[in-house]
Amino acid sequence: MLLFILPSPHPTPHTLHPTPYTLHPTPHFPDHPQDSDGELN
Repeated sequence: MLLFILPSPHPTPHTLHPTPYTLHPTPHFPDHPQDSDGELN
């Protein structure tokens, strides 16, 4: 998943349109500890 999120040298369809991963904060991202820690608990 991280590979698709990271900026790629060529424009991929993932960058053209907003992906669900970017629309809503997923527990996989350390940026939102509340979601990951809260959901699991």
